[in-house]
Amino acid sequence: IMQGDAPPASGRVKDTALARALRGELDAILGKAMQREPARRYVTADALARDIERHLNGETVAARPDSAAYRLVKALRRHRIAFSAAGAVALAILGGAGVAVVQANRANDAADRARVVKEFVVDVFKVNLRSLDNHELRQMPAEMLLERGARLVDTKFSTQPRMQAELFGVVAGIFGDMGAADLGLRYAQRQIDALDRLQSGGEERASAMLALGRSYLNNGRPGEAGLAAREVLRLAEAQATLRRAARSLLAEALMGEGKVADGVAELDALDADLGAAGAKPSVERARSLQMRAHVLSDRGEYDEAIKTMNAGVEEAFAAEGSGSPAAIRMLGNLATGLNELSRYDEARSYRERLLAAMRAVGGPDDIDAAIMEAYLTKQLFFSRRESLETTVAAIERARALLAGKAGLMPKSIAARMERELGHVYLEWGWVDRAAPLIANSALALREAAAASPRAQSEQAMVEQALAYMAGHHADADRFGREALLAHRTWVPNHTSWIGDYEVVALNLSAMGLHDEAQAVLDSAPPLDPWTSTGSDQSAGVAGLNAVRARLLLDRGAASQALALLRGTPSYSNELPLLRRNVLLGEALCAADDPSGGLELMVVATEELARARYKDDPVLARVRATAGLCAFSAGRKPLALTLADEARRAFRAQPGVSPYFKAPLAKLEQALRSRRTAT
Repeated sequence: IMQGDAPPASGRVKDTALARALRGELDAILGKAMQREPARRYVTADALARDIERHLNGETVAARPDSAAYRLVKALRRHRIAFSAAGAVALAILGGAGVAVVQANRANDAADRARVVKEFVVDVFKVNLRSLDNHELRQMPAEMLLERGARLVDTKFSTQPRMQAELFGVVAGIFGDMGAADLGLRYAQRQIDALDRLQSGGEERASAMLALGRSYLNNGRPGEAGLAAREVLRLAEAQATLRRAARSLLAEALMGEGKVADGVAELDALDADLGAAGAKPSVERARSLQMRAHVLSDRGEYDEAIKTMNAGVEEAFAAEGSGSPAAIRMLGNLATGLNELSRYDEARSYRERLLAAMRAVGGPDDIDAAIMEAYLTKQLFFSRRESLETTVAAIERARALLAGKAGLMPKSIAARMERELGHVYLEWGWVDRAAPLIANSALALREAAAASPRAQSEQAMVEQALAYMAGHHADADRFGREALLAHRTWVPNHTSWIGDYEVVALNLSAMGLHDEAQAVLDSAPPLDPWTSTGSDQSAGVAGLNAVRARLLLDRGAASQALALLRGTPSYSNELPLLRRNVLLGEALCAADDPSGGLELMVVATEELARARYKDDPVLARVRATAGLCAFSAGRKPLALTLADEARRAFRAQPGVSPYFKAPLAKLEQALRSRRTAT
């Protein structure tokens, strides 16, 4: 202690093999445990134990300084690539360093060759990221560095398709780990192309096809994923592991296409196959339980769905250990689904368990955990179960962590967090603050979403919402239809599209195109009893009727709107109920019952004022509409107050759609006419 920090353990042994074994993670773990300052050591013995367990499982350890090189090596290990001499040469070409080729060719056994490759990959990233004479290269994100190297395979191995196939498979897997789904798909297809040139069949091609199918699914292309899964079943029917993985992928793909009954039949076949293999914990069994839980949820059998998903979580942990990716995904589904069911306390408990599991794997500053926390907090905010301040803080924490990894993470991840922050402000009603965030992130996210209908749908919906609020209704129409098309490609034959039809119709109505708006809404698919039953069905009917009522009110058919709303079963969830009361109050006012309508609208206005930005254009429109109702009811002082509040909001945010300002213009005209008459 008096002499300074303890030297690395690898530097204190004479045996070169032992020194090599200690070098890296074990040096880092021992060094952290022996820090002179207590605050820099492991906080508890359990923390030390978890880091040792991560090392033994081939996962990232908290003691190791984070770097692109370190994560890349870990990704390679997770894919369990059996490095051959040819594989060593191929990976060397990724960085373009000829010395590794020589070293790899001189290696005497497979273990040495694997070690040379791993050390070389680390060195390549260090050079690429820190080279003093290549500033532009240092600024490139990790995905671009990897793709830059991967392109060299075309020229360096143009006559060696087997090495190309091996390398493209490695690159595809790494891109998948990095969340770059579109690049993962590109190189998975490149691997298949290389194997086709070899006329390779059997298990080798089946494994590559399975990876391709998973890449298709990750990109929101379930139809192509299903075709890949069927090809795997044809090629590897006798190989149990591949066969079960293919059945799982096929079931998921069929459900993604909306073919639920066919997907369940595949799950039955998978479960029978797994049953024949015995009771050993299996990731495929966990995935089967997860998919069955989704089916139960779609049928409205929520308690049974939660029970089934919990069984899947425990199966995944038993099969993969405490850091199980499958279990973490299912915990995320539980947290998200319970939020959507308004079971917020249960959702919070699953959220905490999910984040704890993620941080046990990646450390207290794990970026994936921070991003997941931001998404789940945003979801609570949209359900009015979290404050704006807490939500913004969660997203900003994720953005700060991503900023600390600038150049090492795909640009689209940071852009997505920027968009999410903009979306939160837009939902709050702060259009001026939301607009630059959504606009600044749009280009990077459109590029990243090019091959993914799901990502296209999500991006287009956010841009549609901004364009609608800002009064760019032609753009809003284009974005809304783009989202609808992408959603239908992503989830064919499914009634979750209805919300997209509603958005397009509402925007057309705001433009005064009432007939076109009604035609769009009439073209929406009917609610499917397979995918929306029970309370979901009620919510779907109530939501659709609320939009129909809005269209009727916009065209001046207040009596019809009132009859429709009165004939719609009341929905207990507070947000749809608030929306219904606003519409019902407006319909009563317009249908010659201003006193009854005003009471509903004043309560709704007060409720909205507690939940939205003080200058929110939606709130301002409701206030102006309530002011018209107050004027009709002979309550001029209240009408003047509501007009002043609406006017202040539009002065603060002048660039919002004229649609929101229209009731204020009517109210001001009525007040002027009254003064003139007086």
